[in-house]
Amino acid sequence: MKKYIAGLAAAAVAAALASTASAAVHLQQPLTVRYGSSVVLHGTAPGGSPVTLVGNAGGKTAQALLSTEANPTGAFRFEVAPTRSTTFVAQSDFGVDKIVVDVMPRIGLRRNGTVRIAPVAQFAGKPVVLQQLVGGRWVSLMRAEFGRSGVAHVAHWTPGTTLRAYVPAIGGGFVAGTSKILTATGGLILH
Repeated sequence: MKKYIAGLAAAAVAAALASTASAAVHLQQPLTVRYGSSVVLHGTAPGGSPVTLVGNAGGKTAQALLSTEANPTGAFRFEVAPTRSTTFVAQSDFGVDKIVVDVMPRIGLRRNGTVRIAPVAQFAGKPVVLQQLVGGRWVSLMRAEFGRSGVAHVAHWTPGTTLRAYVPAIGGGFVAGTSKILTATGGLILH
């Protein structure tokens, strides 16, 4: 009888451990944010469990960046503002999950042909491409380079065109990005 009870107790412990192992930490899918913007990372973990978030950008790992406690339904959230592409790792006593948040530059295109970018230092000497929407496809019109002040100049254009500035990925934690779209009437199409 003692062996039977001990066997039941061992089975109960094994079942509890198995359910704990399946109660992991989960984060949403990878995403991209514009430089200087913040994003909220959502995830789930067993209700009431503490969760810490650590960021790793460019091979440098931060100490516990943020910590919180999952609410009774298991949801947790962290607001972060990475300055370059960063891998965030959420960890609790029940598991670990990671998400990559890519960072694209902040790009401004003006009707006078001025293109501004942030962050400035990383993009000095890097290319920007003026593109026009033709038949549902973006076609490259011209290329320029950003100066040390983060400004490039592209040709003036006439009304009747739909344009954007495109900046290719440069590595170092930055993915490709585009400006807002300028329409024929001078208004902006937000995307």
